[in-house]
Amino acid sequence: TKEYRKPTRQGDIDLRRIPGLDILSDKALVGFLKVIIEVNRDTQLLAYRDDERLSTPGSDDGFLLRMGFGLHAGWAIEGA
Repeated sequence: TKEYRKPTRQGDIDLRRIPGLDILSDKALVGFLKVIIEVNRDTQLLAYRDDERLSTPGSDDGFLLRMGFGLHAGWAIEGA
């Protein structure tokens, strides 16, 4: 049995009480990890690291592709 704790703020929802949310969250996290892995394996994207047009003058560092992700449990959020 799981211990129930009262939410700390008014309007907070105890997400542990939503059936299947833990499995859904795990699947979303695995999906993000798969995208990150594929981005770092893709030969076309990796070729951009050596493109001199994209590097900062005076720097030995190549171009790096950065992607940001966010997970949200609750009301849907669109845009960014």
